[in-house]
Amino acid sequence: MLIIPRRQMLAGAGAALITRPALANMMLGGSGGGALPWVLKANTVSQTGAATSVTTSAIDTTGADLLIATIFSFTNDVSGAITDSKGNTWPGSPTAQGGAAGAYTKLRFVQGGTVGSGHTFTYTGSISTYGGILVAAFSGSLASPVDQQTSAFAAANTVQPGSITPTLNTELVVTSFCGNEMAVSGTATVNSGFALTDSVSGGGGTEGAMAWLQQTTAAAVNPTWTAGDSSSNPSSALIISFKHA
Repeated sequence: MLIIPRRQMLAGAGAALITRPALANMMLGGSGGGALPWVLKANTVSQTGAATSVTTSAIDTTGADLLIATIFSFTNDVSGAITDSKGNTWPGSPTAQGGAAGAYTKLRFVQGGTVGSGHTFTYTGSISTYGGILVAAFSGSLASPVDQQTSAFAAANTVQPGSITPTLNTELVVTSFCGNEMAVSGTATVNSGFALTDSVSGGGGTEGAMAWLQQTTAAAVNPTWTAGDSSSNPSSALIISFKHA
Protein backbone atom coordinates (compact mmCIF):
# COMPACT_ATOMS: atom_id res chain seq x y z
CA MET A 1 0.00 0.00 0.00
CA LEU A 2 1.35 3.41 -0.94
CA ILE A 3 1.57 5.80 2.00
CA ILE A 4 1.79 9.46 1.03
CA PRO A 5 2.91 11.35 4.12
CA ARG A 6 1.91 14.93 4.77
CA ARG A 7 3.73 17.26 7.14
CA GLN A 8 2.18 20.14 9.02
CA MET A 9 2.80 22.28 12.09
CA LEU A 10 1.32 20.87 15.29
CA ALA A 11 -1.07 23.40 16.73
CA GLY A 12 0.00 24.80 20.08
CA ALA A 13 3.41 23.14 20.08
CA GLY A 14 5.60 25.95 18.77
CA ALA A 15 7.97 24.64 16.15
CA ALA A 16 6.79 21.06 16.41
CA LEU A 17 6.38 18.99 13.27
CA ILE A 18 3.81 16.28 12.65
CA THR A 19 3.80 13.67 9.91
CA ARG A 20 0.88 11.35 9.24
CA PRO A 21 -0.45 9.46 6.21
CA ALA A 22 -3.38 10.75 4.20
CA LEU A 23 -6.75 9.76 5.74
CA ALA A 24 -7.80 7.58 2.80
CA ASN A 25 -4.75 5.38 3.29
CA MET A 26 -5.16 5.25 7.07
CA MET A 27 -8.62 3.76 6.76
CA LEU A 28 -7.46 0.87 4.58
CA GLY A 29 -5.13 -0.73 7.13
CA GLY A 30 -1.42 -1.09 7.69
CA SER A 31 -0.96 -4.02 5.33
CA GLY A 32 -3.70 -4.65 2.88
CA GLY A 33 -7.43 -3.89 3.07
CA GLY A 34 -10.59 -5.54 1.84
CA ALA A 35 -11.83 -8.26 4.21
CA LEU A 36 -9.02 -7.87 6.75
CA PRO A 37 -10.51 -7.25 10.21
CA TRP A 38 -8.79 -4.09 11.44
CA VAL A 39 -9.82 -0.53 10.65
CA LEU A 40 -8.14 2.60 12.00
CA LYS A 41 -11.11 4.81 12.89
CA ALA A 42 -9.27 7.90 14.16
CA ASN A 43 -5.99 9.11 15.62
CA THR A 44 -4.56 12.16 17.36
CA VAL A 45 -1.43 13.41 19.11
CA SER A 46 -0.44 16.19 21.48
CA GLN A 47 2.92 17.27 22.85
CA THR A 48 4.16 19.32 25.77
CA GLY A 49 7.40 20.71 27.12
CA ALA A 50 7.72 21.42 30.84
CA ALA A 51 4.02 20.90 31.65
CA THR A 52 2.91 17.85 33.62
CA SER A 53 -0.37 17.44 31.69
CA VAL A 54 -1.23 17.30 28.00
CA THR A 55 -4.62 16.94 26.23
CA THR A 56 -5.28 16.00 22.62
CA SER A 57 -7.64 17.64 20.18
CA ALA A 58 -11.06 15.99 19.81
CA ILE A 59 -11.56 13.08 17.42
CA ASP A 60 -14.51 10.90 16.44
CA THR A 61 -13.90 7.35 17.71
CA THR A 62 -17.35 6.04 16.71
CA GLY A 63 -17.17 2.35 15.78
CA ALA A 64 -13.86 1.68 17.53
CA ASP A 65 -13.52 -1.14 20.08
CA LEU A 66 -9.81 -0.77 20.87
CA LEU A 67 -8.34 2.53 22.08
CA ILE A 68 -4.53 2.63 22.19
CA ALA A 69 -2.50 5.38 23.86
CA THR A 70 1.28 5.69 23.81
CA ILE A 71 3.11 8.05 26.14
CA PHE A 72 6.60 9.22 25.17
CA SER A 73 8.86 11.26 27.42
CA PHE A 74 12.38 12.57 27.92
CA THR A 75 12.02 12.33 31.71
CA ASN A 76 10.64 8.81 32.26
CA ASP A 77 7.30 10.38 33.19
CA VAL A 78 5.29 7.68 31.39
CA SER A 79 3.44 5.96 34.23
CA GLY A 80 1.00 8.70 35.18
CA ALA A 81 -2.77 8.78 34.66
CA ILE A 82 -4.55 8.60 31.31
CA THR A 83 -8.11 9.90 31.26
CA ASP A 84 -10.51 10.66 28.44
CA SER A 85 -13.66 12.67 27.88
CA LYS A 86 -15.82 9.52 27.67
CA GLY A 87 -14.95 8.36 31.20
CA ASN A 88 -13.06 5.20 30.23
CA THR A 89 -10.74 3.49 32.72
CA TRP A 90 -7.21 2.97 31.43
CA PRO A 91 -5.65 0.02 33.28
CA GLY A 92 -2.00 0.12 34.21
CA SER A 93 -1.34 -3.33 32.76
CA PRO A 94 -0.74 -5.20 30.63
CA THR A 95 1.46 -2.66 28.94
CA ALA A 96 4.53 -2.61 26.79
CA GLN A 97 7.34 -0.27 27.80
CA GLY A 98 10.77 0.58 26.50
CA GLY A 99 13.19 3.15 27.85
CA ALA A 100 16.66 4.49 28.41
CA ALA A 101 17.90 7.67 30.04
CA GLY A 102 16.33 10.41 27.94
CA ALA A 103 13.91 8.33 25.86
CA TYR A 104 10.92 6.45 27.28
CA THR A 105 7.74 5.09 25.70
CA LYS A 106 4.80 3.20 27.23
CA LEU A 107 1.59 1.81 25.71
CA ARG A 108 -1.79 1.31 27.37
CA PHE A 109 -5.18 0.41 25.93
CA VAL A 110 -8.92 0.16 26.52
CA GLN A 111 -10.95 -2.61 24.90
CA GLY A 112 -14.71 -2.20 24.50
CA GLY A 113 -14.83 1.26 26.02
CA THR A 114 -17.14 4.20 25.40
CA VAL A 115 -16.49 5.95 22.08
CA GLY A 116 -18.03 8.71 19.99
CA SER A 117 -17.53 12.21 18.64
CA GLY A 118 -15.70 14.90 20.56
CA HIS A 119 -13.36 12.36 22.15
CA THR A 120 -10.29 13.85 23.86
CA PHE A 121 -7.47 12.18 25.80
CA THR A 122 -5.36 13.57 28.65
CA TYR A 123 -2.10 12.36 30.16
CA THR A 124 -1.14 13.68 33.60
CA GLY A 125 2.27 12.92 35.02
CA SER A 126 4.12 13.85 38.19
CA ILE A 127 7.03 15.79 36.68
CA SER A 128 7.67 17.74 33.50
CA THR A 129 6.88 15.34 30.68
CA TYR A 130 8.87 16.78 27.77
CA GLY A 131 7.02 14.46 25.43
CA GLY A 132 3.38 13.72 24.68
CA ILE A 133 0.56 11.29 24.00
CA LEU A 134 -0.31 9.47 20.77
CA VAL A 135 -3.76 7.89 20.42
CA ALA A 136 -5.23 5.52 17.82
CA ALA A 137 -8.75 4.04 17.76
CA PHE A 138 -9.28 0.71 15.97
CA SER A 139 -12.17 -1.64 15.31
CA GLY A 140 -11.80 -5.42 15.08
CA SER A 141 -10.48 -6.52 18.48
CA LEU A 142 -11.13 -9.56 20.64
CA ALA A 143 -12.41 -8.94 24.19
CA SER A 144 -9.01 -9.97 25.63
CA PRO A 145 -6.84 -8.84 22.76
CA VAL A 146 -3.19 -8.77 23.88
CA ASP A 147 -0.95 -11.44 22.37
CA GLN A 148 2.80 -10.78 22.11
CA GLN A 149 4.93 -7.83 23.25
CA THR A 150 8.50 -6.71 23.82
CA SER A 151 10.60 -3.55 23.94
CA ALA A 152 14.17 -2.28 23.73
CA PHE A 153 16.38 0.80 23.71
CA ALA A 154 19.61 1.80 21.99
CA ALA A 155 22.28 4.46 22.40
CA ALA A 156 21.76 5.53 18.80
CA ASN A 157 19.30 7.26 16.49
CA THR A 158 17.91 3.90 15.32
CA VAL A 159 16.28 1.17 17.39
CA GLN A 160 14.41 -2.10 16.97
CA PRO A 161 11.85 -3.08 19.63
CA GLY A 162 12.64 -6.78 19.32
CA SER A 163 11.07 -9.59 17.34
CA ILE A 164 7.59 -10.95 18.05
CA THR A 165 5.60 -13.61 16.20
CA PRO A 166 1.82 -13.19 16.53
CA THR A 167 -0.11 -16.35 17.40
CA LEU A 168 -2.88 -15.81 14.84
CA ASN A 169 -3.15 -14.62 11.27
CA THR A 170 -4.39 -11.05 10.66
CA GLU A 171 -3.38 -9.72 14.06
CA LEU A 172 -2.88 -6.00 14.62
CA VAL A 173 0.75 -5.15 15.39
CA VAL A 174 1.48 -1.75 16.94
CA THR A 175 4.89 -0.22 17.55
CA SER A 176 5.90 3.09 19.11
CA PHE A 177 9.09 5.13 19.37
CA CYS A 178 10.72 7.82 21.48
CA GLY A 179 13.94 9.62 20.60
CA ASN A 180 15.95 12.26 22.44
CA GLU A 181 16.69 14.76 19.68
CA MET A 182 19.18 17.61 19.64
CA ALA A 183 17.32 19.73 17.06
CA VAL A 184 13.83 19.90 15.55
CA SER A 185 15.03 18.59 12.20
CA GLY A 186 12.49 15.94 11.21
CA THR A 187 10.18 13.16 12.36
CA ALA A 188 10.80 9.46 12.95
CA THR A 189 10.20 6.83 10.29
CA VAL A 190 9.70 3.06 10.46
CA ASN A 191 10.12 0.20 7.96
CA SER A 192 8.77 -3.36 7.56
CA GLY A 193 5.45 -2.23 6.07
CA PHE A 194 4.19 -0.32 9.12
CA ALA A 195 1.93 2.69 8.55
CA LEU A 196 2.37 5.73 10.77
CA THR A 197 -0.56 7.04 12.77
CA ASP A 198 1.47 10.09 13.81
CA SER A 199 5.14 11.05 14.03
CA VAL A 200 6.04 14.27 15.84
CA SER A 201 9.06 16.22 17.04
CA GLY A 202 9.69 19.35 19.04
CA GLY A 203 8.07 18.48 22.37
CA GLY A 204 10.89 19.61 24.65
CA GLY A 205 13.51 18.04 22.40
CA THR A 206 11.74 14.70 22.11
CA GLU A 207 10.50 12.75 19.09
CA GLY A 208 7.51 10.41 19.39
CA ALA A 209 5.73 8.16 16.90
CA MET A 210 3.30 5.25 16.60
CA ALA A 211 2.65 2.91 13.68
CA TRP A 212 0.63 -0.18 12.88
CA LEU A 213 0.66 -3.25 10.68
CA GLN A 214 -2.18 -5.61 9.84
CA GLN A 215 -0.54 -8.93 9.04
CA THR A 216 -2.17 -11.27 6.56
CA THR A 217 -0.24 -14.35 7.72
CA ALA A 218 1.38 -14.52 11.16
CA ALA A 219 5.13 -14.02 10.86
CA ALA A 220 8.03 -12.72 12.91
CA VAL A 221 8.33 -8.93 12.76
CA ASN A 222 10.97 -6.56 14.17
CA PRO A 223 10.84 -3.12 12.52
CA THR A 224 13.58 -0.50 12.62
CA TRP A 225 12.75 3.01 13.78
CA THR A 226 14.95 5.87 12.59
CA ALA A 227 14.83 9.26 14.31
CA GLY A 228 14.26 12.33 12.17
CA ASP A 229 17.21 13.97 13.90
CA SER A 230 20.38 12.07 13.00
CA SER A 231 21.97 13.14 16.30
CA SER A 232 19.11 11.72 18.39
CA ASN A 233 20.48 9.53 21.20
CA PRO A 234 19.20 7.44 22.91
CA SER A 235 16.09 5.89 21.36
CA SER A 236 13.49 3.43 22.64
CA ALA A 237 10.77 1.38 21.01
CA LEU A 238 8.10 -1.16 21.87
CA ILE A 239 5.96 -3.58 19.87
CA ILE A 240 2.73 -5.38 20.76
CA SER A 241 0.21 -7.50 18.87
CA PHE A 242 -3.57 -7.71 19.36
CA LYS A 243 -5.94 -10.55 18.46
CA HIS A 244 -8.99 -9.85 16.31
CA ALA A 245 -12.60 -10.81 16.95
